[in-house]
Amino acid sequence: MEKNESRVKVNKYQLGELFSKIVEVKRRIESGALNYEETIEALQYVIENKGYIMAKTVKGVAELKYLPNIVDLNARPREFGGYMIGYHNGGGIFNFNNSKLVLFSENVPKNGFKLRKLKEMACNGNMLDFLLNHQELIPSACKEVYTCFLGTVYQDLQNDESFIRAMYYCNGRYHDSLLALDNDFDKSLPLLMPEVK
Repeated sequence: MEKNESRVKVNKYQLGELFSKIVEVKRRIESGALNYEETIEALQYVIENKGYIMAKTVKGVAELKYLPNIVDLNARPREFGGYMIGYHNGGGIFNFNNSKLVLFSENVPKNGFKLRKLKEMACNGNMLDFLLNHQELIPSACKEVYTCFLGTVYQDLQNDESFIRAMYYCNGRYHDSLLALDNDFDKSLPLLMPEVK
């Protein structure tokens, strides 16, 4: 079962929260706690989804640093297809500068302890969103398969179904869709995993 979704709706509460953050940034710029030019540059990185931003305070003034090719796997994943998030594994900060991703397709069970362990280790929806925005970092082996992201599971409570997101290559670009969790994960539907050293 496959379902596509392209837009995420922002509700009134989220819009209010976003506005309050913008007001706080304005206040900090006016007080001198943030540098205007660095703040605008950092916000542009956020808008373009180019990387993870970290702030460091030096003598009471925050410095914003752009760290390319960093993914915050702990952040709340985006909702997809109107389904609730049933599971999200977190996983800390993933740095493409010193780690790499591999496809895994050997003996993936449909349930049980081994599946739970694979969910804990597998790449999640945050990694998928990052890769879709940085397609040059996607392993070339992903072009031939539907690459599955088992680290975030979506649930349709009305129909008692669970889904994961998958990435596929079509018309010169990668796209994503939902796949039923009860699929057989094999060589045509491998999991994307961080390489274990």
